[in-house]
Amino acid sequence: MSQASSLPGQSAPWRFVFNTAVVMFGTILSRVLGLVRDAIISRQFGIEPEIGAYRAAFAIPDLLYFVIIGGALGSALVPVFSRLIEDRREDRAWELANTILTLAFACFVVIALLVGVFARPLLAVTVARGYAHNPELLDLAVRLMRIMLIQPLLLGLGGLIMALLQSFERFAFPAIAFNVYNLTIVIAALFFAPLYRVEALAWGVALGALLYVLVQLPAVFQAGLRFRPALNLRMHEVRRVGQLLAPRLLGQSALQINIIVMVTLIGLLSPSAQAANAYAYQLLMLPHGILAISLGTVMFPRLTRLFAAQQMDALRRASLQTLRMVLWLTLPAAIILAVLHVPILRLLFQRGEFDEQSLLLTGRALFFYTPGVIGLAGVEIVIRTFYAMENTRTPVQIGVLTIVLNGLLASFVITYVERDIGLVALSYSLANVLEFVLLFALLRRHLGGYSGPDLRRSVLALAASAAALFGALLLSVRVAKPYVPGITFDSSYGQGADFFWLAGGFALICGVGLGVYVAVAAVLRAPELGEIWALVRRRPVS
Repeated sequence: MSQASSLPGQSAPWRFVFNTAVVMFGTILSRVLGLVRDAIISRQFGIEPEIGAYRAAFAIPDLLYFVIIGGALGSALVPVFSRLIEDRREDRAWELANTILTLAFACFVVIALLVGVFARPLLAVTVARGYAHNPELLDLAVRLMRIMLIQPLLLGLGGLIMALLQSFERFAFPAIAFNVYNLTIVIAALFFAPLYRVEALAWGVALGALLYVLVQLPAVFQAGLRFRPALNLRMHEVRRVGQLLAPRLLGQSALQINIIVMVTLIGLLSPSAQAANAYAYQLLMLPHGILAISLGTVMFPRLTRLFAAQQMDALRRASLQTLRMVLWLTLPAAIILAVLHVPILRLLFQRGEFDEQSLLLTGRALFFYTPGVIGLAGVEIVIRTFYAMENTRTPVQIGVLTIVLNGLLASFVITYVERDIGLVALSYSLANVLEFVLLFALLRRHLGGYSGPDLRRSVLALAASAAALFGALLLSVRVAKPYVPGITFDSSYGQGADFFWLAGGFALICGVGLGVYVAVAAVLRAPELGEIWALVRRRPVS
């Protein structure tokens, strides 16, 4: 098949840049639409218990998508499918794809029916556990979840289609599809939520998931898929996907089960705390989605090809380079979220029903989530490297440890320290940082070590640049406080002109801080600057 010649292991550096730009632009647009969606929702609902029930109901369908069909099955399919394409066995590759699509559809229909039937007890013992004294709110959560159960089925099938397209380095249509999904929810929130409240949001999720699949169909048909229901279970490739899938179900579930644990424990505080947590978590995932997922998505097919060809030195270099670039780009985002969380929340959400109390609760969660930005970003790249090497056992083992640690820490602070959303968020962050540290150490051993002057210089430059950025932001906020309304929680803030003053002050402070960050990195000759510049100029990185 002609597309095979342009696969990552063989492509020119400009193609990597182009694909990264496509994925990153699509992700940025998707995250912007997500922020617009949350801004509209926050204006209409604030942190009312009703929107807390919607957030709680959303957690279970999301778990089903990411674990059962979405990320786990897609990451298990790509290496096997890509190897068949690399071997010029296109017909067998598409037969494998048809079999996996058929099995996935049948599997999820059964699971969705079971979850729908047992929705009430399932919610009552998990994310809606705190609604025991509010049966009406539990009824609402059950109704919303049943509406949204179509979402993981459609997003899951769309995710498999996306995985097939990414095997051919076709990233544009998946990027468009995610934005159509988010745009549909934005329209539902803007025009229908004032009339039909949170049920309009649930129906927007269902319709957006349908459009997510339909948008990608032309591209995957053009790539070669001719879907015919198939159950060729005798294919050894199907068994190989199954072998890869079994542990990845556990590995992929680590993040999602951690989220379920968080939503459940925060629900014990109050439904309003669940709503505030959702706003904070969306902002936490913003740099993760734009940077870590974008680069990881583009690099994953290349890493699988390098491993298939047993080019281990090249794989080690590609993995480490991606990890260093992701951390170098993500760390300043985490620091900005931590230091400037108040103006960020004011600019995005503080209007309508989102008042000062909403700001205080959401801001406390966001501040303590920020250390987790680094952990999540690093884990994204390290786990994709393990998966490219068809090693699923190690991420599963560390992922289970993370789930247990997060649950124990969060339960301990709620029971014995203080019923505080910030401490629960901090437990989540610490667990994710530990997961990254452990996985990185194990990956280093699997690949024969990461070493050399570039790595040492990178670590030193990153630490110094981060410290300089942190200091510059704190100093800038202190200088700006008398002149910029709303820059801190205890400074007065209204609507109208105050919004524009705050937006200008925020942009100026960020500009100064990022300028300091880049300047210190340049003085210390951080290798990431040269690598990123080389990619921008479409030159090979030495």
